Amino acid sequence: IDAVASRLDDSAAAQFVESGMSGVMLGAAALGDTATIAAFRANTEDEGYLGIDAWAAARAGNMVEAEHRYQAALSDSTWNPAHVFPLARTAEALGRSEEALAHYNAMDTLSYSAQGGTDTDFVLLVRSYALRAAVYDATGDAESAKEYYRKFLELWHDPDPELRDQRDLARQALGELERQDRRDN
Repeated sequence: IDAVASRLDDSAAAQFVESGMSGVMLGAAALGDTATIAAFRANTEDEGYLGIDAWAAARAGNMVEAEHRYQAALSDSTWNPAHVFPLARTAEALGRSEEALAHYNAMDTLSYSAQGGTDTDFVLLVRSYALRAAVYDATGDAESAKEYYRKFLELWHDPDPELRDQRDLARQALGELERQDRRDN
């Protein structure tokens, strides 16, 4: 990222680094790699997207730190998918289904626009559909779960090979909910 940014003018470089680094940080958070996030924060003095730090701590299994960082992240006014999605994931990890759903549902109100031909933020929105469907299912709201599994599958119907398992899991979960409906009726 730094090598490419060094060849751009200052404005373009800043935008490129921000868009690239949010993807790197989201990946690090998903893996529980708190060291990469800490190094990024130390090198850039960037204090935005605090939800990423909370999610990383949760994925690393440090729930005390995840709680602390989650509370700090709630005061972050950066309502960007790269902040809100990790808040939802952290709330889930902390066992707060209603808060997770509120964050996932907030993703529907955010702005999405492709930068450089890709839109990581939109991918987060699509992923949120399957994740919130699972939360709705776990909380007993089968109708909402089916709605969001369908939304996810409509947009994730032909994923790259390495992502097909996510589609297949959503199909399986939706199928089970539909079978349950037939048994109940």
